[in-house]
Amino acid sequence: MDLGTRCAAFMAQAVSAAQQEGCAARGDTASLAVAVARNYLSKVVGTRKLGKNIILAGAVFYNEASFAAFRSQLPDKTLLVAEHKEVSGAIGAALLARERY
Repeated sequence: MDLGTRCAAFMAQAVSAAQQEGCAARGDTASLAVAVARNYLSKVVGTRKLGKNIILAGAVFYNEASFAAFRSQLPDKTLLVAEHKEVSGAIGAALLARERY
């Protein structure tokens, strides 16, 4: 199902409605992963250029469907999931803060 590029609250409503109509949970999960990837790329990345190599960070990438969704949206890019994906953003922010102050 197409959840569009709306915020997560609206996506949750669409998933709930689909479940009530009998859509399989597996389809819901895949649709949600694709919607999150599309939402991020349209709302956060927008028109900015992405490099050839992209490191994906965040605990969301413990979910293999999330990686697969980004792979489907960025087929010409080399994607790597950070080893410590759940804390890599926090570590990067701490390093930038240390550098600045």
